[in-house]
Amino acid sequence: MSERNKKTKRDWGSASYSASLERAAEVEQLMRHILALFSSGCLVYRSRDHVAGQVSTKSDRLKRLRTQLDSSPALA
Repeated sequence: MSERNKKTKRDWGSASYSASLERAAEVEQLMRHILALFSSGCLVYRSRDHVAGQVSTKSDRLKRLRTQLDSSPALA
């Protein structure tokens, strides 16, 4: 063990450590919610060539589809 590690004493019961644990739990919960949105199809990540990727919602995709269907001469 290095000399530096021997001198370092951590207070695992401190308020800052407890706050860090709570914050980590909140971040993990948020990440799980975001993953659930992607897995349910409500959010979709679309990567485009030469353009930054973007995230679109289900309603955005439906609006795009309706616009395409409305402007399609074959279906008019």
